[in-house]
Amino acid sequence: MAYAINTPEGTRDRLFAECRERRQVQTALTTLFQRRSYAEVSTPEVEFYDLFLQSGNPMPQESMLKIIDRSGKIMVMRPDCTTPIARVAATKLKAVPLPQRLYYDQTVFRSGQEHKGGSSEIAQCGVELIGAAGRKADLEMVAMAVDALCACGLKQFHIELGHVGFFRDLAGRMDMPAEAMEQMRVLIEGKNFAALGDMLEPYAGQSASTALRRLSRLFGGAEVLDEAERLT
Repeated sequence: MAYAINTPEGTRDRLFAECRERRQVQTALTTLFQRRSYAEVSTPEVEFYDLFLQSGNPMPQESMLKIIDRSGKIMVMRPDCTTPIARVAATKLKAVPLPQRLYYDQTVFRSGQEHKGGSSEIAQCGVELIGAAGRKADLEMVAMAVDALCACGLKQFHIELGHVGFFRDLAGRMDMPAEAMEQMRVLIEGKNFAALGDMLEPYAGQSASTALRRLSRLFGGAEVLDEAERLT
């Protein structure tokens, strides 16, 4: 009996033109980052699982690819770039003056739902602005996002802005278990309207329930800010 030699689910080979196009995008982005005085950092592909628990990373553990080292400690294939870079900033870069402008060009690994066709290997190329606050820092990040898309050749796109503090304030008014709150956050982030409505049904009597139910649909133009103000 012959067996097909395939790649693991969620991975695939990239050949020729796709490799060239991917490299062109990476070069365009990293050139932009360097021109804006961002310095490259690279973190290991494997991190301790505890790092993501202690950091409060909202990524569910079932989406992380886990391995066990020789001592029996649980490790994960790097599921995002921000948490490891925060580790580097808090240790090896703690003596470096703020703000710190860092960029990365790495692959993250995530375990998607079986047979859903998602990718387990995701190329990420981005920046972290550490130790800067206020509107000027926000403007720098938004401008960088716009310029990055333009550098990749895009001409028509939308930038979606949000603030996690709005969700945290509303969620903090709810009397619900921490597990349910995390589930609610995932549903809102994924704009899963139907499931969110079903989940909040038992909490309909709480004052913040209506605003949270509406939160997954609260996107659009500047008029959304007026609606958000009315909801709160």
